[in-house]
Amino acid sequence: MRSSPRGAGWVVAGGALVAERRAEHGRWERGRRLGGDEMTYRLLSYQAGREVRAGVLVADTVYDATKVTGDPAYASVLGVEDWAEAKRVLAQAAKRIAAGKSRARGVPLKRARLHAPVLYPGAIFCAGANYRDHVEEMARAQSRSPERDPHELGLKPWHFIKTSRVSVVGPGAKVKLPTYSQKVDWEIELVAVIGRPAKDATVEKALDYVAGYTIGNDLSARRDAAPAPF
Repeated sequence: MRSSPRGAGWVVAGGALVAERRAEHGRWERGRRLGGDEMTYRLLSYQAGREVRAGVLVADTVYDATKVTGDPAYASVLGVEDWAEAKRVLAQAAKRIAAGKSRARGVPLKRARLHAPVLYPGAIFCAGANYRDHVEEMARAQSRSPERDPHELGLKPWHFIKTSRVSVVGPGAKVKLPTYSQKVDWEIELVAVIGRPAKDATVEKALDYVAGYTIGNDLSARRDAAPAPF
C-alpha cells in the first residue's frame, strides 16, 4: 500500500483492464472460446521484482506478458501500440496457457501485487454529471430541484482533466486525504482506455478507438461552500 500525493482528486484504478465482454473490478478481460467453452484473459500491471510489468491473467494465475508472447514491447501496457494485433497475440498466448502448451511460469493471483492497469496514461478525461440519475441524486442531497436534461437544453457534454502520475494509484492503495477539505466523495466509474490517437471521432466510430475498460474509484475533494452529495 502506498499514499498518493495530495491533490484535488484521485482515481483509484482497478487492478486490470477489461475488454469486449464486461467490466469487472481488477481486470481487463477479453472473451474467447476454447473447445466450446468460453475462456478469458485479463491484462494487468503487477510488481515483478523491482519493476512493474504487464501481465496476462488466465484463470487465477498471472503470467509475464513478454514471456508468453515473446515480444519485448509487451513489457508494459503502455508499450502496446497496435491493439488490433495485441488482441490476436494475447488471445493466442492465453489459449496456449489454458491448453497447457506454454512453458511460462506464472504467479498465483492471490500472491501478486497489482498496480493500476495503465501506468501512467497521458491524461485522464472525466465526464462531469454524465448520468441523469446521478444528477438527480446530487440535487436531492443538496435539497434543490433537479435541473433539466442538458440534451433538452441543447447543451454539449463537459469534461475536466486529471493528471495521471499524481492521480492514479492501484487497488488496495492508501490515499492521503487533503487537509483543506472535509468533504471528499467517492464514485465508482467505468473507465474507457483509449488505445490509438483520435481526433474529431464521430459517435458511430468512437468505440473503435477504445482498447479496453476498467473500473475506477474516483475521489473528489468538494468545496466546503457546497454541501457534499454523499
